Amino acid sequence: MEYISKIFDPKPSGTGAWALRSDPYLYDDVKDYFSKIPFPISEDEFKVEFERCFLLLTGYSIYTEEILTVKKYVFEQRGISNGGISSEYWRMKQLPMLLSRLRAYNSKSERAKYVSQLFDPQPDSEAWGFRGDIFLYDDMMKAFSQTPLPISEDDFKKEFERRFLSFTGHSIFVNDYRIELKKYKSKNGSNPNNFVSPESWRGKILSILLERLREYNSKSVYPPKIINQFPESFNSNWSKF
Repeated sequence: MEYISKIFDPKPSGTGAWALRSDPYLYDDVKDYFSKIPFPISEDEFKVEFERCFLLLTGYSIYTEEILTVKKYVFEQRGISNGGISSEYWRMKQLPMLLSRLRAYNSKSERAKYVSQLFDPQPDSEAWGFRGDIFLYDDMMKAFSQTPLPISEDDFKKEFERRFLSFTGHSIFVNDYRIELKKYKSKNGSNPNNFVSPESWRGKILSILLERLREYNSKSVYPPKIINQFPESFNSNWSKF
């Protein structure tokens, strides 16, 4: 399991690396904060969490237009900027640097995966009710080719239900034994090709895909990735089956 603190290494060093004396101490604390949050995380999510972290550690918004004095970082005999934090420096230098590292990490990682990969390989023949189910399976796989992983099981089920309805014109919960889809009739000459079984989809095919999703999510540590460290101040019909 990898944590977001990884992008904080190496720590900035050398002349001009820091604006004020206390900035490197805050950097260590911010790194420690993100050591509890695992990948994956998007750039937008990281920025939101970064702003929360800055506020939590300093007591100030990162958009405060002044030099901040943070008592935690006030030490004896440390110079005129002892305890000082530059919010502008963090906005204009540290945050862009960390976002650049995150972008590089995400581009090299295997995060760019889509739900359609869960559809490969096709289920065994026992999963199909009619021949049309295979053609619908191919269409469903293509429909999920732009839906990124990870995704929660509840979100997947809702999207699965919505797309089944879009392709068939029927709810996946319909009690009909079979649904006729004329668009599949020309796939082959045999009459059963234009029928699909809603029971097979909600009972067998969905179960197979959910099991694959569960396995993927367990390796991706999903969810959650955002840790709420602030105090309190600061439907589907699937249950029937």
